[in-house]
Amino acid sequence: MISDAILPWVISFTPVSDRLCILKLEGRFWDIVIINCYAPTEQGNNDIKCEFYEELERIYDTQPRNCIKILMGDFNAQIGREPLYRPIIGRESLHLISNNNGMRVINFATSKDLVLSMNWKKKKQHKPRTKKFSAEKAKNPAEFEAYQINLTGILNRESVLQNDIDET
Repeated sequence: MISDAILPWVISFTPVSDRLCILKLEGRFWDIVIINCYAPTEQGNNDIKCEFYEELERIYDTQPRNCIKILMGDFNAQIGREPLYRPIIGRESLHLISNNNGMRVINFATSKDLVLSMNWKKKKQHKPRTKKFSAEKAKNPAEFEAYQINLTGILNRESVLQNDIDET
């Protein structure tokens, strides 16, 4: 889907296959070509993978040189942290070793002088908090009693562990 805010700058949208499509946008200085990809999975047929990358290369090469080209999508690849490919993939990766699809993506990027950028959601860092629980905040007396019993059990276990450590 294309956002309504971007729609005025769309020059063309071309679905090439069920795995590739091209979106051309009018930029301020240069046009922007976005090639969206959905590569075959690692378990997929090797011939289908070869056809996909040949078609991707043909599409990439037919785009004008005076535009910004962005490849994006799901390449179904695991990109590793091999030192040999660090100029292309950088230091950040979720995997240690690249799989076959990862090597295909790296080879394609190398042949076209591209840089790979991986994106994943960063986990939010939560600040540790302690919860204060009082009889006034308890919904009923039984809830507060259960909390006190649980806390007492935890304290007793800690004191038993401390006694075991002191005795040795």
